[in-house]
Amino acid sequence: MFIGLLNKEQQEALCSIIQFVAKIDGADDAREELLISALLAETSLDTMPATADDQDAVEALLDRFDTPVARHSLLLEMMGVALADNNLHEAEVKAILAVADALKVDREWVDRGRDYVQRTLELQREGNDLLRG
Repeated sequence: MFIGLLNKEQQEALCSIIQFVAKIDGADDAREELLISALLAETSLDTMPATADDQDAVEALLDRFDTPVARHSLLLEMMGVALADNNLHEAEVKAILAVADALKVDREWVDRGRDYVQRTLELQREGNDLLRG
């Protein structure tokens, strides 16, 4: 959705972080993988960066997100991956909230962002249904 607004260093960090988000629920989901692949295609990157191994590795990358647009883009993309499988797992929520706290993004914004991402994903699904007839 918003990865194109980021510079290359931010895109690399975001890709590492969203892969971490996809794996922390313990389930491999094709919808999450499809979204991650689509996000990579929107970047200037040639290959997918390595996955952040844990929450500490995620937080070590956060200094790259030095503007409100960059911080909000990261959080929205994290939410998109977390919600791609229609199941917001407790571990995903915890990771997103930890990043929001580290970036000093308030919970009201996080709630608004989650609502926006949910509506966007619902509209994408509806569009896909329309295409299939």
